Amino acid sequence: MELLTLAGIVTIVITGALTRIGEMALDGSIDQLKRLIQRKSPDTFKKLEAAADDPKALPETIEVMATLIEEDTEIKQIAETVAKENQSQPYVVNMMEKVTGEIKQIGLENIEANELEAEIEQEIKEQTTANKIDQIGTTGIKISGKATIKIKQDI
Repeated sequence: MELLTLAGIVTIVITGALTRIGEMALDGSIDQLKRLIQRKSPDTFKKLEAAADDPKALPETIEVMATLIEEDTEIKQIAETVAKENQSQPYVVNMMEKVTGEIKQIGLENIEANELEAEIEQEIKEQTTANKIDQIGTTGIKISGKATIKIKQDI
């Protein structure tokens, strides 16, 4: 996973965990990462707490988090676990889209089958200021027999 993506997910998960307890799985890895950051980099943890109260501070906090992850292998290992476990959480996806200004939707990805019948509906439900929107119906699909795919995309 790219360093800034990893840092972004981890920053959003931790700041979300600080403000939205109960909406995310506060498992051992998130708690372990929070405690580790508090111990090893109190200044970074203070930035995370500040970003929990002020989402406009997220981009700068993500940069600080990326540096910490790059420099500390112990934090990096736990951060990768936290990111992997939480990267598809709706709250994380929504916040990443807001921070990066990019929205990417993939309907079907990397599937091999003899037959396939699928319907894909992709839409952006709320107004967005995203500077890049990708709606990809299918990618990496290998079908040896019959395939029927219906795709509806709305932005």
